[in-house]
Amino acid sequence: MKPEARSNKLLLNDKLIKSFEYLIETIIIFEKFKVIIVLLDSDEYKLNSQNIFCVDYHGKERWQIPDVPLVLPPSGVSPYTQIRKEGETIKAFNWDGTIITLNPESGVILYKDWTK
Repeated sequence: MKPEARSNKLLLNDKLIKSFEYLIETIIIFEKFKVIIVLLDSDEYKLNSQNIFCVDYHGKERWQIPDVPLVLPPSGVSPYTQIRKEGETIKAFNWDGTIITLNPESGVILYKDWTK
């Protein structure tokens, strides 16, 4: 199975499984859990700081990154700008320097840190 992103669409074997309102910036595949981690474009996504989703191979949303306290004031929005696979986890980085390590299957935060 070959998941891929085209614009705001997530495809599996060239078949649409999910559309998002915003452009997809990055996807990471976890074959073991049969899930795709999706990072929506941080320049477009301004709703909140939760622009990372987990979708299964049928297009069902399994989880959205939990809201975490920000370094910015409470009214600030700090979407995630980068995700990467580290072993069996996902590492996510947002605008205000927050780094989150997540379980890709459950979305549970395993570790939280700050940079800058």
